[in-house]
Amino acid sequence: MRIRAILVAAAFILIAAGSFQPMYLRIFTVDGGAMRAGFTDLPYRRLPGLRRLLCDADARVPSGATVALWAPFREWDGGYGYAFRRAPFLMPDKQIVPMLEADGDRLTLRYLAGAQYLVCWRGCPPIAGFKSMWRSLDGELMVRGR
Repeated sequence: MRIRAILVAAAFILIAAGSFQPMYLRIFTVDGGAMRAGFTDLPYRRLPGLRRLLCDADARVPSGATVALWAPFREWDGGYGYAFRRAPFLMPDKQIVPMLEADGDRLTLRYLAGAQYLVCWRGCPPIAGFKSMWRSLDGELMVRGR
């Protein structure tokens, strides 16, 4: 019985030693701020500047406003849907409306009629009834002219 207990203890020690990862100790030395910033930007890495633009626009648009989103993609699955699905997370108290039909990959202005604001990432097309309110290197915020 004594040899069996020694073998069980040895097996346990070998399993524990074999499953140990250096990351278990390194995690205590990681810069939390840098890691948090990296994880915050991770969903937007394919759309550089969009997160910053939407955060800046959110600060300038009142709660409850309807905001149309313009992005230079002509296909929903080719990039526009990716940008559109992330916008409500950064502008949670606004209603975000698309400018591209999800089922037909064609430009639509039907939702634009109810929008008071227009956020354009990487350039804005000329759209009647809207004037520039604020601009950055990432894009532009437009407001419906009165």
